[in-house]
Amino acid sequence: MFSAVYQTKLATMRDLAKIIVLKQQWLRAAEEQQGRIEAELASLLRTMPVGSAEYDILSSGIPVTSEQVRQPCFWLRTTQTSALPAATPPSESDVHLVIGIGMKQPNRPESPLPVIHLLPVHDSAESAEWRFASSLGEIWLQGAAMDWKQRYLGENRNRLSLPTYGFDRDKYWFAKKERTDQPQHNLFCKNEVEKWLYRPVWKQYSGSGRTRTEGEQPETYLLFSDANGSAEGVKHALQAKGKRVCTVQAGQQFSRLAPDRYEVHPEEPEQYLTLLREVFQPGQTWKLVHMWSFSAACTDAFPTGESPGFFHLLHLGKAFGMLDPAQSVQLFVVAPASQSITGNEALAPEHATALGAVQVIPQEFGHVRSAFLEMEAERFEKLEQLGIKLLVEELLKQEPEKMLAIRNRHKWIRTFERLRLDSPEAAQPGKGGVHLVLGGLGGIGLTAARALTQQGAAAIVLTGRSPFLPETQWAAYVATTPASDPLHQKIRELMQMKASGAQLRLYQVDVSDEAQMKALLEEVEATVGRIDGIVFSAGRVVSDFFQHAIPHIRRDMCEAEFAVKQQGLLILEKLIREKEIGYCLVNSSLSSILGGIGLVAYTAANQFMDSFVQKMNQVQQRTRWMSVGWDAWNFSLADPASRTAGSERLEQLISPAEGRQLFAQLFSLLHEEEHVIVSTTDLEPRLEQWLNRPRYKAEEGQKQNRREIPLEQLLQETIQEAIGQTSMGLDDNFFDAGITSLDMVGINDILQKTIQKPVLISSWFEYPTIRKLAGYLQAEDSEKATTDRGFDRSEIVHKGMDKLKLLRQKGKEVRNG
Repeated sequence: MFSAVYQTKLATMRDLAKIIVLKQQWLRAAEEQQGRIEAELASLLRTMPVGSAEYDILSSGIPVTSEQVRQPCFWLRTTQTSALPAATPPSESDVHLVIGIGMKQPNRPESPLPVIHLLPVHDSAESAEWRFASSLGEIWLQGAAMDWKQRYLGENRNRLSLPTYGFDRDKYWFAKKERTDQPQHNLFCKNEVEKWLYRPVWKQYSGSGRTRTEGEQPETYLLFSDANGSAEGVKHALQAKGKRVCTVQAGQQFSRLAPDRYEVHPEEPEQYLTLLREVFQPGQTWKLVHMWSFSAACTDAFPTGESPGFFHLLHLGKAFGMLDPAQSVQLFVVAPASQSITGNEALAPEHATALGAVQVIPQEFGHVRSAFLEMEAERFEKLEQLGIKLLVEELLKQEPEKMLAIRNRHKWIRTFERLRLDSPEAAQPGKGGVHLVLGGLGGIGLTAARALTQQGAAAIVLTGRSPFLPETQWAAYVATTPASDPLHQKIRELMQMKASGAQLRLYQVDVSDEAQMKALLEEVEATVGRIDGIVFSAGRVVSDFFQHAIPHIRRDMCEAEFAVKQQGLLILEKLIREKEIGYCLVNSSLSSILGGIGLVAYTAANQFMDSFVQKMNQVQQRTRWMSVGWDAWNFSLADPASRTAGSERLEQLISPAEGRQLFAQLFSLLHEEEHVIVSTTDLEPRLEQWLNRPRYKAEEGQKQNRREIPLEQLLQETIQEAIGQTSMGLDDNFFDAGITSLDMVGINDILQKTIQKPVLISSWFEYPTIRKLAGYLQAEDSEKATTDRGFDRSEIVHKGMDKLKLLRQKGKEVRNG
């Protein structure tokens, strides 16, 4: 019947293709679903143009009219093999190809001629769309003339111009370069100090990006609904675009409240995993829109220290780590404004911590991509449909911006520009006066104190969390310890500052203890004098990146990080709120821009500090605040003769002498900038490496053209070529060999493309030698082959964590003897 209708030109090929697909779905559907498909077919037939037949059509001897063609029952319940145009039938010698528009019948006798069926067998798993398109290609190969314009009527095609050259079928083999002991040229070369400083610049953004087309498979969005109902408008807007939207709210346990409506405990990773398995199917990109933190109740003049959004995202990230690394995930996080763009926003620094999680999650889990969308909640509600439209535009993009802000009626993206520095002699905040350096007995704080003494500070107060060696014992300690000893170096710095005439006071203070901080300020003002400026350099050093990676980090570890940087800063602001203090310089980190593997809590804490400084410059005028995002420092005094890959990388870090020079420049910028970034190498390549890495995608059905060599040897060659040294052994620790987390990201990308499988970044920390990592990857392949449970990695993750706890317990028993 289909072929007869097409041959008589009653309907176009495009309309018949849609009818064929709907009939196929109707035949496979359950009885209660067939009514919906019949209604969809009826709607199509009502709007379908029906031409005038060039011939009469007979079905079982009965003429077929154009009115019958518009009836769904005509297509769904009429046999497809008995209809022919009532013209002179062709002779058998004129027939060269038999086209079966209907499905192939299992018991039908074979034809001596080529037979092509446009629909799959009834119980076949292949889709009707694929079978129809494939069959059209087969018909064309048999020599039939196809009206391709009709087939693609109404669709747009992008023309791609390719260079013209001859295909001579010559083979060109890539010649492998000989490795040498000399390191390869590093793309990230250390610049002159004058080129290290950058500032963030927000620019209006009008790019629309590519969205999904109507012909693609419908997408599902999982929407984390906020308490004030702002997510409802987003839900309806997505549904109007033809998207399926499931919502989830915070509760006590996982439960399905209604179709496409769920509840989970916000800090239970296993419940998130259950939710993801319930909502999504493997294959498509899973799209999650997190709006739990988006609330209008964020306009207080002085922020609080709560960070619920961060912990919700942290536990969601733990669930991502239990998924098959081949399953792609797109995470959107919608949060209240935390960045100063127009200068009069109601900023909520406590929500900036969520940005830290958004940055680090995709760095630790290569199958996840994230986007941070921030806006003022109150303004969003006033904009109504326009605000929803601007937000949904980003949610529909295939490649959304990593960080985007909405202010009033415009979108903004953050860029960075290098600061042009003038001579720092014009402004010297350190000239005379009393300066308090919180965390001043640490490396960066001590460098700031030394810079202040060089500018002529009268008195400097230094604090530390731990007790410091009494001054009466300094000379003896310096005389009996090597210059490379860290305490030896600090004491020498202090002695040089005293020799320059500066008055020094040392205190043991925990900046997160309000009583201790209040007592410190009162004593300094009573004994030394009014405080003219403050340098906030308190913080914790993250040394065990594996334990601070998302799969392993605990809430108490995050709270310890927040206690110093977040609570400490809040306490300081509260105590100096009514005091006339000239400046407060806050030492933050470059991680707030780049993130970092194993630095999720550290990055979040620094994000809070940067946003908090911007908030303070908005709500008060007594004190000028500035945050400085420092690159990594090198305070070691290693022997220059003993050069290793690790020591060569140390040369790219900031030395104390360079730090003192930078502090002099920063003090001169206090009243011009409020957020300065320090990067010893060009910042743009680092942003590309850390934030804009392409998503790894395995080429299905395509084998890599590589030599079959043992995995250990493959890993060894890949790592040696990446870091430029041939001495990397199978049992050498990656970090002892000087491999940085930045190196690790690049090597991991190369490894994934070579072995054609995703590799989690966290596995490099868990298995930090070539032999251990190769053993883990081979064992993972074996486990997947036997269990065939690649979708859910929770069992593997929990098994590894239990093993790690057991090894730690054994280590404690050995140490306790």
